[in-house]
Amino acid sequence: MKLKSSGACHLLVAALTITLLSVSQAFAASAVTISWDTPADIVYGTALSASELDATAAKSDTGASVTGNFSYNPVLGTVLPAGTTQVLTVTFTPTKVADEDVENKVVSKTVQINVAKAPLTVTAPNRSTTYGAAGAGAETAAIEALLDGNYEAVSVSGLVDGDTLVDALNIGGRADLTVAGVNGTTSASTSHAITFANKPSSSNYSVTYVNGTLTINKKAVVLEAPDYTTTYGFDFDGKTIGKSSVFDIAGAAFEAGDRASIQVNQVHNVDEKTGAGTYDVSLVPTETTPGVLANYDVSTVAGSITVNPRQVTVNLLSKVGENAARDGGDTIVYGDAHPTYSAVYTIATAGGIDWDIADVAVTGDALKATAGIITSPPSISTIAANSGFKAGGYTIGVSGGTFVAGNFSVTKVDDTNYSTENLTINRAPLTLVPNAKSMVVGAVLPAVDYSLSNSDQLKHGDTSVGVLSDNIVVAYDKAALGLGADDDGSTLTVSRDLNGAVAAYANSITLSIKDGAKNVTDLGGGIYAIGNYNVDITAKAGLTVNPVSAAITWAAAKTTITYGDAFSTGTADDKYNNVNVAVTTKDANGDVITGVWTWSSKLISVA
Repeated sequence: MKLKSSGACHLLVAALTITLLSVSQAFAASAVTISWDTPADIVYGTALSASELDATAAKSDTGASVTGNFSYNPVLGTVLPAGTTQVLTVTFTPTKVADEDVENKVVSKTVQINVAKAPLTVTAPNRSTTYGAAGAGAETAAIEALLDGNYEAVSVSGLVDGDTLVDALNIGGRADLTVAGVNGTTSASTSHAITFANKPSSSNYSVTYVNGTLTINKKAVVLEAPDYTTTYGFDFDGKTIGKSSVFDIAGAAFEAGDRASIQVNQVHNVDEKTGAGTYDVSLVPTETTPGVLANYDVSTVAGSITVNPRQVTVNLLSKVGENAARDGGDTIVYGDAHPTYSAVYTIATAGGIDWDIADVAVTGDALKATAGIITSPPSISTIAANSGFKAGGYTIGVSGGTFVAGNFSVTKVDDTNYSTENLTINRAPLTLVPNAKSMVVGAVLPAVDYSLSNSDQLKHGDTSVGVLSDNIVVAYDKAALGLGADDDGSTLTVSRDLNGAVAAYANSITLSIKDGAKNVTDLGGGIYAIGNYNVDITAKAGLTVNPVSAAITWAAAKTTITYGDAFSTGTADDKYNNVNVAVTTKDANGDVITGVWTWSSKLISVA
């Protein structure tokens, strides 16, 4: 326990007791004497032990030890407060009075002890804050918020006997700790003492106060650059983002009072000649007031500029003959000259993405200039000059080529071509004409055939045999001749017009397509598609039946006669008026025509 009262009263009682006993037993056994040296100084918090409470009892006359009980005040284990000449008392009561021939008296003794103050170290906490976070009035506001009002944050070394800091010092409240000279503008990377405004002393402790440290850390600021997109060939300096344009820090964590002194630039090296790809945009902070940025831990996240390939349109133009070049499909006839084709290249500038490489034109063959937009031009597909009709026509395309370094993107209209044109080749006209025929009365129908109305209609060295093969049939229309299907025509007679002239059997020779003909399409109206030609077989021809032509020869028996001789037919058929006459009649083929001849004067006629 702690001794709070003085020991003087106890010493008076003990003295009185000893005196009374001594009077009553003055002539009895030996007196008892207590021996007790002054204890060494102790420190507050040290409990009284046998080192301090070590009194002994002995006979006063002989010095022989005496058996008995010692009673100390304060008792063993007591923690005395700090102080000098504090009284310790011991009372001894003998327990073997008769046996040891001592007086039956209680004896006491006092000594003094010095209790030194215990060392006590009270240390202020170490704290840190961020630049700008303290704000105005940091000494009594933000900094105090870092310190615990009950001093739980204060470290103490040396408290003993269950003491608390409040018990030991009898202090409390935040105002006992302070940081001087710190506010919202105090520079980062500096340290400031956290001190005790009040340093109370203690009756039991010798107190040492140790300052804490307040560290002002840099304020973290993260700057993240945005991403940009442009297109190859576009110098967007001053249009979208310059090579060193100012980054807006309005939303950054810089203190409001510092923003006017800080500038952040977005830096890159992209211009109109930078190839397609992705490039960094770095953020570079600078300061107009020296030392401002030292208060910040600035980390930057680079943005990017994506340079997309430039779109190039490859358009295919055609020119037929002397006509101006145009964009669109062409139609020609088999055998005509094919159109001439050319490619026109156009650099896209839509959406405000200008083309800023000055030495290369936006449109046309100038793209193949020294700037090297096209290192090898695309090729134009061709077809053979003798290409013929094809359903749907022919696709003429432009494809291939090499565009520099992936800086250009050319859209294809199909898997191969950038642009296409359709060339339609129509079939050429081809007119067939059956050849007119003639015969004489009594003859059989002559063989029929046909010819081309114009041989120039055949193209590229084609022949009628190769084109028509055996698909064309020329034949008599026997119904038009008035013949039966099996008649050979030998019964035909001469047909005469109103003037008596020999006339043809009109439209009696016709053309048709052979039954089962292959690769022949009926287009209607007597027109048939055969190969590369539209074959017209509507023409017809006639058959003329001529009368028989007779050849009469005279063979006179006499070349002269005598005047007065009478003409006589004689007795033979070949004599007339005694003149030998040989008459022979032949047809157109030279065959003799038989018949009966009658004679008359000067005239011979055939019956």
